[in-house]
Amino acid sequence: MRYDPPAFAQIVIDRRGPSALSPHPAGVAWQGILVAAPTTVFFRAGSPLVVPVAVTIQLEVPPRPTRERVSATVTDESTGQSQREPIEPIVDNESELTGQDDVPARPPRRPPGQQLATTYLHPDLAAHLTIPARPGRYRVVVQFRGHASAPHVITLAPEP
Repeated sequence: MRYDPPAFAQIVIDRRGPSALSPHPAGVAWQGILVAAPTTVFFRAGSPLVVPVAVTIQLEVPPRPTRERVSATVTDESTGQSQREPIEPIVDNESELTGQDDVPARPPRRPPGQQLATTYLHPDLAAHLTIPARPGRYRVVVQFRGHASAPHVITLAPEP
């Protein structure tokens, strides 16, 4: 399987922690979700489809534990059909949101609800959502705790 840009072939699926493809937050006080995705996934008929993305989430640590999950919505641009599914395990509390692979944002530690945490994810969208291995364009949005990333369009094309 090939990707454009080719660097997406180097993503370690399900890695937590930053990678060379992880988007960088706009600043230490910025909050939101950033996604880096290949513009094109070239698939081979009969081979498993892998759609890697790099996600950076920088949000306040909630004052109370939460069991929310990071999810993605994928919309087939030709049919308008959408599906939304979790793309990561349940985030139970601050220690999950700021796990040892995660990098806390500055300023230094403050009380929950006033502290920012940065989390890096590298899911395979095809492992969590039903994305057929056929030519098409899919709009992807990642959501978590009331925040959503900007949409990214990924084109699936047969390998030449």
